[in-house]
Amino acid sequence: MPRASFLGWCFKHVTGAQVAPGVTGANRTLGSAQVEYMRRGSSTRGSLPNWRYTTQVRCLRQAKMHASTHIVVHYHELWLKLGNRPFFLHQLRRALRRALEGIAVARITQPGDRYLIELENPAGLETALRRLQQVFGISHLAVARPVDWSHKTFGQVTADDVVPQICETAWDEIRTESFSTFAVRAKRSDKRFPHNSMFLEREVGGVLFDKLEAAGRTAKVDLDNPELTCRIEVTRGPILIYARRIAGPGGLPTNTAGRLMCLLSGGFDSAVAAYKMMKRGAHLSFVHFWGGGAEPGESSIHVARRLVEKLVPWQATAKLYLVPFEPLQRQIVADADESFRTLLYRRLMLRIAVGDGRQPRASGFANSGQSAIGRLDRAAAALSPAHWR
Repeated sequence: MPRASFLGWCFKHVTGAQVAPGVTGANRTLGSAQVEYMRRGSSTRGSLPNWRYTTQVRCLRQAKMHASTHIVVHYHELWLKLGNRPFFLHQLRRALRRALEGIAVARITQPGDRYLIELENPAGLETALRRLQQVFGISHLAVARPVDWSHKTFGQVTADDVVPQICETAWDEIRTESFSTFAVRAKRSDKRFPHNSMFLEREVGGVLFDKLEAAGRTAKVDLDNPELTCRIEVTRGPILIYARRIAGPGGLPTNTAGRLMCLLSGGFDSAVAAYKMMKRGAHLSFVHFWGGGAEPGESSIHVARRLVEKLVPWQATAKLYLVPFEPLQRQIVADADESFRTLLYRRLMLRIAVGDGRQPRASGFANSGQSAIGRLDRAAAALSPAHWR
């Protein structure tokens, strides 16, 4: 049976009530031509009507989602890139999809220099915002209210019909907020929109000021340092309106600066160095050297694991290599002078990290201290096998 006739004969979800042709069902009504087409199709296959059973009623077009399900994402410094900008934007898009795994996402579009995420279920909004705040490359994000428009419709729908919709949507956005000063900032990235940014700021700001006075609220306009800024973005898609921005971590998307091996000591210095390298787009694997002799529950292994668990959400995946260092320590204590022990400990750790760094295709290593990052080729030259014979 064609999809156009699906709503003609079906069983309504939950109630089981029959929806007949010509009767409105699931916000749809079949025309006489569709009803006649369905009857001819069913009669050719037998005397009984062509019934179709289902557990839910599908609509021919996707239902319009609530405004609170739109998240606008602005990226940080990717707009500075020129020839390789598509590569960074592709990695950011992959990071967004990876962060939103398990959340019903209708689609992710890119109207201009931003990403627009549309969620199918508003219940997952808080979870989505919390996850997106841990995606490197995002400057800020916001929950936006869309106003649909198209330059092709200005022949039938004039700009005077769209501007009042923008004003009403902006009022719905700020009416529940608490503030004493406000401002309106508009950005017209789609130049096909007939009005410029100053016109939108003046018109929307005047309407908001009048509505605030009518509501008995003493809010003033402050264009320099407002407590609340209502932002309007005219894109090639919908017009986005929002008042509260959520700061992102900034930096570059993960997996854009190669792979690094991090020497994780268990303190906060190496963890901070790892975070800073992640923020610059590196994907890190971790090496932790542990020794025996500690009391039960006092080993540094659980500390290293806990640190990696805190760092993993910022790059989605990570590997932790645990290296037992006590046998090497005992050998150095037995054969080396006490004044050289610390130096030998460090050189052995570095040599092991360089060797492990070749396995996961790492191009460098990271650690705390004055030299937080070094090239493996330079480390290999300083720690060549000739120095250890």
